[in-house]
Amino acid sequence: MLSGFRKRLVRTGSVDNLLKPFEKSTADVVLDRSDPDSPEWDTAIGSIPVRWIHTTKDGIRNFKILQNYLEPNSTTSLQKAGEAILRVVPTNKMNSTEIWTFGQDCIDLVEQIPYSNPCQLRLAGLLKYLGSSSSFSQMDQREDSRIWHDSHQKLRESLVDRRNISPYGEDKSEIKHVNFTAFCAKLGDNQVYINGTEWAVADMEAAHENPLEEGVSKEVAVLAAAQWILW
Repeated sequence: MLSGFRKRLVRTGSVDNLLKPFEKSTADVVLDRSDPDSPEWDTAIGSIPVRWIHTTKDGIRNFKILQNYLEPNSTTSLQKAGEAILRVVPTNKMNSTEIWTFGQDCIDLVEQIPYSNPCQLRLAGLLKYLGSSSSFSQMDQREDSRIWHDSHQKLRESLVDRRNISPYGEDKSEIKHVNFTAFCAKLGDNQVYINGTEWAVADMEAAHENPLEEGVSKEVAVLAAAQWILW
């Protein structure tokens, strides 16, 4: 199924044609609020404008770590960024509010990063690294003596919640949907378990629907589906 879909995209030149409208700044989906009392502020990662919600002091610390790590010319290694985050989040509490908030913040951030930007892949790799720690995972001993490793439970729940609100998000932003889908595909490529197969099939079916869901463009539906093939 995937190979046939890939051949169709290559034959028609759909991927190249669809990339062009979305190779633009995400400034159009970042709100401009100047209220000094707002819990949000505008900043940037390289040339990418992003809006960050500073919920707690630890949330601000984590964002600064992510911002430094994801900068295009950053010299911060994956291991160094991961260890810095692990010093902020609680240990052995993978179901804590702090871990859940960190996952939510990562999703909010990645929806603002263009799907083709290397920052997405760097963030997916960082989450894979964090998934091996006791802060983001746990080892369960089963009755049959097998050991089950579970990681990023709260991140998975947040991804499912975001996806279930609407495939195009609360604000029906097409670019955010493509960015979100691309990141989910990259998480799967980094062995961070998500509901990838089901979502990939659903996106490919959506790309072939006629008519499409109200408010959904054909170009975006096909481009979102293509992310599962590319990664």
